[in-house]
Amino acid sequence: MIVALITLSLASCDFLDQLLSANLFDAPLKLSASDISAKSLDDLSRLSQSPDFYEAVWGDSALMAAVEAKVTTGLGSGDPATAQQAAILGADLYIYGSGADGLINNVLAQYESLSSNPPDDSSEIEAFLNDLVPASLLANEAAFVAMINALVIADGYFQDLGASIGTDPYDYGGANAGEIAQNALVAAFITVIAPPASWTGVNPGGTLGEYLFDLLTIPATAAPTTYTPPDTSGGYLGNILSAAGIVF
Repeated sequence: MIVALITLSLASCDFLDQLLSANLFDAPLKLSASDISAKSLDDLSRLSQSPDFYEAVWGDSALMAAVEAKVTTGLGSGDPATAQQAAILGADLYIYGSGADGLINNVLAQYESLSSNPPDDSSEIEAFLNDLVPASLLANEAAFVAMINALVIADGYFQDLGASIGTDPYDYGGANAGEIAQNALVAAFITVIAPPASWTGVNPGGTLGEYLFDLLTIPATAAPTTYTPPDTSGGYLGNILSAAGIVF
């Protein structure tokens, strides 16, 4: 009897150790469109601080639409702090949801040479883009196209953000000015790339993401004829950079 109790006790301890060692809180975030609709913009901003939020929402059309509806409402609120918070959430949804943040360091590493000596013919533009995009990102066409197209959409939200900020500091107290400036700069650099008129697109739709994938993987694809880096001294991008204390 005593041996049986000791054995049961040890077994219970082993079970308890296993139970305690398991991360009971490491469960995937589950959201429905109605959950999102019921949450405030503050709630969604807090959730967006975790990668779990993007894993739950990205690629789910109903959840994406619910978040974007909240963003649209916030942008039209008439309150600068709320509009800025909404624009940041919208941009973050696309940048971190798509994984486009993986391009950020590559773009910034090239910024100095690009801004001081921008490529001015087709061969230089294509060479620059090849340096910009890691080969690993081209291994998955759908993911790469989604990243680039997400940056284009994020740039639209950054335009809203920069217009709301103006030449003043942020009204929204939760803004990470440095991170936002970095992301906005990357999105602007990508968005200003213009496919040449001669490109008809191997992929249906003819988005910028599809064009850049074709350019970097299909030798016959025509490169852009010119490239003008975005204006960092004024406009929406200048406002965002200035709010972060960055002056070029």
